[in-house]
Amino acid sequence: MGPMLKIKVAILAACSILTIAIALTPILAEISRAFPAASTSTIQMITVLPGLVALPFSLIAGTIATLITKKTMALLSMVVMMVGGLIPLAAHGSIEVLLIASGIVGAGSGFLIPVSASLISDHFDGHERSTMMGLQAALINTGGVIFAILGGALAQSGWFNAYWVFVLIVPATVIVAVLLPKGQVVKTHGASGFKLNSNVVYLSLVSLIFGLLYTTFNTNVALYLDATHLGGPGEAAIAVSCFSSIGIVAGLFFGKTMRLFQRFTLPLALGTAFVGVTLAWLGGHLVLIWAGALLVGFGLSTLMPFGVFSVTQNVPPAATSLAIAVFTAAVSLGGFASPFVINAIAGLIGDGGVKVRYLVAAVGLAILATVVMAREMRGRSQS
Repeated sequence: MGPMLKIKVAILAACSILTIAIALTPILAEISRAFPAASTSTIQMITVLPGLVALPFSLIAGTIATLITKKTMALLSMVVMMVGGLIPLAAHGSIEVLLIASGIVGAGSGFLIPVSASLISDHFDGHERSTMMGLQAALINTGGVIFAILGGALAQSGWFNAYWVFVLIVPATVIVAVLLPKGQVVKTHGASGFKLNSNVVYLSLVSLIFGLLYTTFNTNVALYLDATHLGGPGEAAIAVSCFSSIGIVAGLFFGKTMRLFQRFTLPLALGTAFVGVTLAWLGGHLVLIWAGALLVGFGLSTLMPFGVFSVTQNVPPAATSLAIAVFTAAVSLGGFASPFVINAIAGLIGDGGVKVRYLVAAVGLAILATVVMAREMRGRSQS
């Protein structure tokens, strides 16, 4: 195995576990029954809390890179994620323990997200970089499919058994330890030469709003299927795996998608997610839910590599870790705020149920896609 192939395999192995917490999405309804005193928003926090905790860790990743190598950061991140994920196997008698465990997982992923993307920027350029970012998205979603299915299957013998999926971090950690070169400590601070240019601000703002809206699908799908008697953890796991599996395709073809749609890649991602959430809002049948999951997943898996690629093209090399961190942190912040904001709006305009939440998210995505398309059309006419 050549040195560059080793680097590719190591980076993609690290990326493959980034969505491991998605294994908990199919069991949210079961956790709700186990802790009836907990509010819906609190239950949903189990899957969105990692995103919030990841924020500060993502933002300081560039600074930490001046103290230790990125390989060391990646390995430590993976170990922390595994420890956090396995805690509920030993102690799952309170909702607080589950939330703390999710927070620890978020701390690990907070470092791993920008570090894995930064490693791609360090070793690859141009078309090869966009291709690798597409492969990154594909591997992230491949992991999502596996984790969602395993989470749903393991939950059949007890909802807390879904946490066994975190053991899969072990082989990924071994691959990174063996194949990724040690590298060097970054001598230049991550913020050096970094200016919060308009493109980074714009993309981060779009990702923040998108995170707020698309997260509504995942955090409500198990609750919706349970409330409408359309299915349980198994059916919810299929929905989540549909969400992730289409991301494999979107990631593998991202390079071609970007060359084909160019500046309109972002509106494409947002528009596709809008249609997906709209299908979930229509609901009433598993096929609509699963189809919605496919479209929302395609939107996310197109937006993320596009955003990361774009911000790395607009900052100095020394600032890529920080720029990536700002962009990905914005998505995580939106995801964390989603249950609170969307549930509150749904309560103001309706009964606050899942169907109204999906309507709020669909309308929001329609507005966001329209605004972004208008901006790109204006930019095209000016150029």
